[in-house]
Amino acid sequence: MGIQYLSVFFMCSSGMALMGANRDMILFLINSGVDVATYALILLSFCFLMIFYANVLVDAFIAMAGPAEPKYDSLESGIDEGSQRTSTSSQTLSPRPEGGSKYSISSDPLSA
Repeated sequence: MGIQYLSVFFMCSSGMALMGANRDMILFLINSGVDVATYALILLSFCFLMIFYANVLVDAFIAMAGPAEPKYDSLESGIDEGSQRTSTSSQTLSPRPEGGSKYSISSDPLSA
């Protein structure tokens, strides 16, 4: 069990401990002769099984659903069929020889 699930486990175990601390349950445990440590271990084991079952269900859902389809085209694709947009990753900043601003943007990386 990873460290990211520790807070979920603590929340589950604290909820179980608080729900199991009512008057009727305490009287039942005292009359049954159950030790406090045994009761705590049973509660923690039950919490672990609940969290494990939930993680198995989530992992099974993700495995059965398959990879998600991308909603938009990536920017690395360059020129698409329907648009004239070029990729910004192929543009370089090269010095401009004429006046004006000091640098110009070129889409050919070898034209410096």
